[in-house]
Amino acid sequence: MTNLSTERLELFVNQPMDNGLSRGEQMEMARELLAYRKASSEAVADVVAWSHPTEERKCDIRWRRFDVSPGPLFAAPQLPVVPNRP
Repeated sequence: MTNLSTERLELFVNQPMDNGLSRGEQMEMARELLAYRKASSEAVADVVAWSHPTEERKCDIRWRRFDVSPGPLFAAPQLPVVPNRP
C-alpha cells in the first residue's frame, strides 16, 4: 500500500503534466476516495430529540459543546460538489 501524501496530491492537481501519479498511487487514491464516499453516504446513527413531562432528560456532557440538531449522523462530512476544471 502506498502512502499518498496531501502534498503529493496537491502537486498532481496543480501541475498534472509535470507530476504524474504512478499506478500504485492511482489505486491508493481510488481506495481512499471510495472509503470516504462510503463513510459520508451512510448514516451511523440518528440524533433524536424528545420531551416527556415525567422523564428526566439525560445528556452526555460532551454533547453540550456542539450545536447538534435532530437528524442523521455520519462518520465523515458530506462531500462537497467540486466543479470540473476546464
